[in-house]
Amino acid sequence: MIISNEKIIYLTFDGSPNPPGTTNILDSLEYYGVLGTFFMEGKCLAEDKTDIPERILEAGHSIGNHSYSHRDFSELSLDECIQEIEKTEKIIYKRLKLRTKLFRPPNGTLPAEVREYCDQRGIVVSIWTHSLRDFDASPDEVVKRMAALPEVSPIVIVLHDYLPSNGDVLMRAIPLLQARNFNFAALGMNNRTE
Repeated sequence: MIISNEKIIYLTFDGSPNPPGTTNILDSLEYYGVLGTFFMEGKCLAEDKTDIPERILEAGHSIGNHSYSHRDFSELSLDECIQEIEKTEKIIYKRLKLRTKLFRPPNGTLPAEVREYCDQRGIVVSIWTHSLRDFDASPDEVVKRMAALPEVSPIVIVLHDYLPSNGDVLMRAIPLLQARNFNFAALGMNNRTE
C-alpha cells in the first residue's frame, strides 16, 4: 500500500442501479459534494426503468463494469467471463454512451487468464482495499468501521447500493472522515462518446 501525505478515500458502490439504495447514496454524496464510483451490473442496468444511471453520470461520478449477472468468475470458463464483461460494456454504452475502462469482478475474484484478458484490452481492474461488509452488519456497525479506517492512503472502500441504509451510513460517516482530514475522489475517468 502506498502511504501518501494526502489521505484519499475512494468510495465505491457495487451492483448499480438499485433503487432506492442508489438514490439514497446519491443524495448523501450530493449533500457533501463528494464523488464516488459506481460499478454497474449489466442485468440491473438493462432492466432499470429509472433515471438513476443518468443521474450518476451527470453528477460526475465514475462508472465501472461489475459483470452482467454477478456470477463468481472462479466458477466460470474464460469465455463465460469475457461474455459477462463484454455484454455489460455494450449495455453501458447503449444506455449512457459511455466507454468505461474500469472493471470490478464479482466478489473480487479474478482468475489469472481473465486478468490477462483485461490487461490486453486496457481494462483497469479495481479491487477494494477495505470491505466494510455492509451486507452482514448493522448501519451503526458500518459507520464505526468507516470511522476506524487506518491512517493510510489511498483507501478504496466497497459498499453495496442495494442496501437502502447506506445513504444514512454515508451521511454519518463522511463528516467523521473529513474531520480526520480525509479527502474523497472517484476512481478513473468516464469517457463519454457523445
